[in-house]
Amino acid sequence: ALRWFTNSAPDKNDINNALYHVARDADNNQWAFISGDRLSTNGTSYIDFEFLQGTIAKNGNGTFTGTPLSTKPSGGGRTQGDIIISMEYTNGGTKPNVYIYQWKLSGSTWSFQPVTLPNLTDNAFAETNRTTESNLPYLAFSNDSYQPFAFVEAAINITYLLGISGQACSNLNVKTLWIKTKASASSTAALKDFMDPIPVDFQFGNTSIDPFGPYCANNSTSVALTATPSGGTFSGPGVSNNQFTPSVA
Repeated sequence: ALRWFTNSAPDKNDINNALYHVARDADNNQWAFISGDRLSTNGTSYIDFEFLQGTIAKNGNGTFTGTPLSTKPSGGGRTQGDIIISMEYTNGGTKPNVYIYQWKLSGSTWSFQPVTLPNLTDNAFAETNRTTESNLPYLAFSNDSYQPFAFVEAAINITYLLGISGQACSNLNVKTLWIKTKASASSTAALKDFMDPIPVDFQFGNTSIDPFGPYCANNSTSVALTATPSGGTFSGPGVSNNQFTPSVA
């Protein structure tokens, strides 16, 4: 179980600022944009962005209390389907690596398990600042600039991620964003630094079929079926090529 205490985090794991933003693209895909910084660029850093359906509370005795979503299977204080987006970046000029984990039951054990993305380069983008960033609109470790490789950001297609993990039509309503640094890319690596859990209200993967009718059973007029998000395929009695014909049904 994770525990916390007051101390100086290793400089390469010391975070001061983070950013998050969610939006839709022209094809109605939902994207998450995330970023974070670090005090020192010596060595490799790992930063996690946990998208949780339940809540995480930091307790005064050095523990955390996780309250999962009660309407879904859960274990270990988290909810089935919770997502971690983890980024690895180094002081070497290479692009950051992006790792995706999902909270699942494996046998009798709940854990964050890696998610394989076959088209990762089209659906997840990450970059670090390769030159000095000056005149920041905020202070970072008491400065208004970043040295090279001190800042990392990424964009992840959440709609694509849910489709790959078999949750394309399942709602993923995120209530907590928890940002933390750790010792390695592993989901079980030691905690190094963290920001207090942030209450949010993100709704990913919501789907709805647009209502129509009623129609008489002998009506031979075909009706185009539509839904949000678009791009799905309809099937059922009287349905052909996403058209519904009452008399055929």
